Amino acid sequence: MLDRIRAGKNLPVPDYWRGTVDDVDEVLDQVTRGRVISLRTSAGGRLLRAVVYGSQAPLRRTANLNSAFGASLPRAYVDKTDRRPSLMLVGGAHGSEMEGIVGLVNLIHVMESGYDLLGRSWKSLLDLAEGVRLTILPCLNPDGRARVGLNSYVGESAETYRYWMQGTRRDGTLYSWPAVKEFHPIRDVGFLGGYFNDDHINPMHDDFFVNPCAEVRSLMELADREAPDLIALLHSAADSPFHFCSIAHLPPVHQEAIYSLSQRVKERMTEKGLPFAPFPDPRQQQKVYLEQFNLPRALHHHCGAATLTIESCAGIATDKEHLKLDWQQILDGHFILFEELLSSVKAEFHKYAQPFLSD
Repeated sequence: MLDRIRAGKNLPVPDYWRGTVDDVDEVLDQVTRGRVISLRTSAGGRLLRAVVYGSQAPLRRTANLNSAFGASLPRAYVDKTDRRPSLMLVGGAHGSEMEGIVGLVNLIHVMESGYDLLGRSWKSLLDLAEGVRLTILPCLNPDGRARVGLNSYVGESAETYRYWMQGTRRDGTLYSWPAVKEFHPIRDVGFLGGYFNDDHINPMHDDFFVNPCAEVRSLMELADREAPDLIALLHSAADSPFHFCSIAHLPPVHQEAIYSLSQRVKERMTEKGLPFAPFPDPRQQQKVYLEQFNLPRALHHHCGAATLTIESCAGIATDKEHLKLDWQQILDGHFILFEELLSSVKAEFHKYAQPFLSD
């Protein structure tokens, strides 16, 4: 039974669907227009790398973020008055969620050549990227990605999806979301799912303050060095529609900008026939205490960026016709996200960059 679940359908993927650890290394090795940055090595000894496009003014930093706010002078951390809008895109925090990795590999191809791996021109995206400092970390958790034996989940059962995502206990029973997060690091393991690095740590819920794993430390250091305006972490969620996760941890000015972004994404995805879940207007929601604290929230409090988790549909088998997405539809959804994220960070720079602007 478990062998059948593990094997799944394993449908052959089209050539443009490149989201393995080797695919990430290959595209980064071929970068000529951007600048590749070597970070740390993962728990399993795999090199973490990012690529940066566009210049940026120097930081001239005199304090960390919380000390700068303590001085009532956030610009002691970074003065963004003369800096470019800055966007950071992160894939594969859960290494098993390869949809965002595929999207970012294709995006790097566009930034390098003007074309994605289907051979489609993306002049509109390149125009939007002009004047933006763009940082791409294609796969934050290569250990998890390397452990997954499938190259996509299109057409797979929910059980196969759970196997490769959350893994199994020693007795062979499947873990599930969100119950798998009860254990950290996870130890009762038959098969270690792609959520985790080789030290059994889920980077989305690491100990961010005392001893973060190398993957989280790499991202924190990169975000601190770049001081981006907007960070988007790309995830995927079985047969869910594309959607934005809660931004209740952000200040109102960031929430307003991201709500406007969500409305534009929804309009474009609807036009394309892609599913996008409604995102509530934060101004109309009752204020509640937010108990959850995870990686995007830690990033916000570390570097001041607006931080956002975006979930993609993974295309698993479902009886919901509008959620039966194929590989190109999933990739198309990501390119809508990339264009609108770039557009947003430029058009709403004055909102994202608050309070780091001179009066």
